[in-house]
Amino acid sequence: MKQVAVQITLTKQQVRVLDRSLRELFSKRSLEPLTLELLKSLSPQDRWRRQVKLPDRREALMSATAAAAFDRAVEAMVEAATPSSHLCTPGDVARALQTVYEACFAKGESPESAEELVKLVCESIQALLMNHTFAAAVQGVKLEGVEELRMGTLRLLPSVKSVLEQAPVRRDPELGKKALKQIGGLPCLVGSKYGTYEASKHWYREHALLAAAMLAIDAGAIYERAATSFHVEPHFDHPAGGGSVYFFWNDIDKYLGTNYSFVRGQTLKVSAERAAELTAPGAFEHAFTILEKRDRSKLEDAITRAVFWYGDAHRDSVRVMQFIKYWSCLECLLGGPGKELTETLALGVVSVLTHGHYMLLTKAEWDQSVRQVKKLYKLRSRAVHRASHSHVTAQDVVLLGNWTAWVIYNCISFSHAGMKDPETLWSQVKKVSNERKSGGSTVATPNPTTVGGSRH
Repeated sequence: MKQVAVQITLTKQQVRVLDRSLRELFSKRSLEPLTLELLKSLSPQDRWRRQVKLPDRREALMSATAAAAFDRAVEAMVEAATPSSHLCTPGDVARALQTVYEACFAKGESPESAEELVKLVCESIQALLMNHTFAAAVQGVKLEGVEELRMGTLRLLPSVKSVLEQAPVRRDPELGKKALKQIGGLPCLVGSKYGTYEASKHWYREHALLAAAMLAIDAGAIYERAATSFHVEPHFDHPAGGGSVYFFWNDIDKYLGTNYSFVRGQTLKVSAERAAELTAPGAFEHAFTILEKRDRSKLEDAITRAVFWYGDAHRDSVRVMQFIKYWSCLECLLGGPGKELTETLALGVVSVLTHGHYMLLTKAEWDQSVRQVKKLYKLRSRAVHRASHSHVTAQDVVLLGNWTAWVIYNCISFSHAGMKDPETLWSQVKKVSNERKSGGSTVATPNPTTVGGSRH
C-alpha cells in the first residue's frame, strides 16, 4: 500500500501557541522531582498525565505550568492535523508528543522551533502507520448458502473460525481459544484500514456499527415487528448485555491479537469496609431517602432524575449516548434560567466542584475548568443538533462521567443540609461567579455531609 504521510500544517496563531509551549515545556522549572508530598497532592489521573520517564529508569513530573503547556501544544497540533485525522487520533498526537518530550530530555536537547517540534511529532506518529485488520463476531444474523456479503469495504463472512484459519498471520495456538468456543460459529465482519492502531480501530468500530444498523434497517423494512424481535450487533468494544470479542492484525507484524471479555466492564467489588462506609450517615445513604420519597422537593426531584439518567448512561454501550445522558444529569441540576445555557452550565459545574462540599477542583483551575466544560458541551451540541456520532472520545466520556458523579453527590449533600430547590443552587452559582469577577474567593454553602464516610 502506498504510504501516506501525516500532515500538521500550522497557522500563525498555532505557531505562536507552540512557541510559547516550547519555552514552558523546556524551561528549568518544567520538571519536578517525585516526592511523597507532591504525589499525595495529585489525583491518580493528574499524576499519570504529568509523569515523565527519564534515563536510568528515573521519573519526574511536569510542573503545573509545563502540563498546561503540554495540553495547549496537543490541542494546537490536533487542530492543525485535521486533514490527517483519519490516520491518527488526538490520543496518538499526545502520546507522540510525550515520546518526543522524553527523548529530548534523554539527549539533553530541545526543539528549536514550533516547526521542528511538529516534525518530530509527525515522525513519531508516522512510525505507527500501517494497515490494520479487525475481525469481530456478529450476533443476530446468519448467512445461509452465502460465502460473503460485501458491505462497502467491510465483508460479512459465515464464521469467525473460518476467517482466522485463512488469515495470513502467525498465532499462538492458545490465543483466543476460549473466545472461539463461544463465538467461533458466528458470522464475522472483517475490515482493514491504514492508520495508527487507535485510528484504525475507531474507523472499524464506527463502520461495523453502521453495517449492523443497515442490516437492522433491512429487517425493519421487510419483517413485521422487526424493531423488537431482531438484535443485530457486532461483538466489538462492549456491546450491550455482553462483552467484546474481536481479533486484529497488521500487515507488518502479521501476528494475531485478540481482545475478549464476556462481561461488560470491570466488576465493582464492595468490601465489608466499603459497605460499612456506604451505609454510614452520608450522601450515599441519604440518596435513598430521596429516591424512595413520594413527595419530593424540587431539588430532590431533580436529583432523582439525574440519578436515573446517570444509571442509564452507565448501561448504554454507545459512547455518544452515554455522553449525552451525562449532560442530561447536569442539565437537571444546573440548567439554570437564561439564554446562555453553555455559560450557565460551565459556571455551575465548576462552582459546585470548586466550592461545594466535595471539592474535586481547585480555585487555581477555575478558568481552565470552565473552558473544559464549554468544550465538552460543544461536543454535546454537535451530537444533539447535528447528529454527529463519532467525535466524542472515551476520555471525554470518562471525564464527564466523573465530574457528573461528584456534582450529583454534592447536590445530595446540599439537599441533606436543607436546600429545597434548584433556584437556590443557581443563585449560589451566580454568587460564586460574581465574587470571582470582583476578586472574592469564597461562598457560603450549607454544612457538608460525607459520601458514605469516604470520598472514594
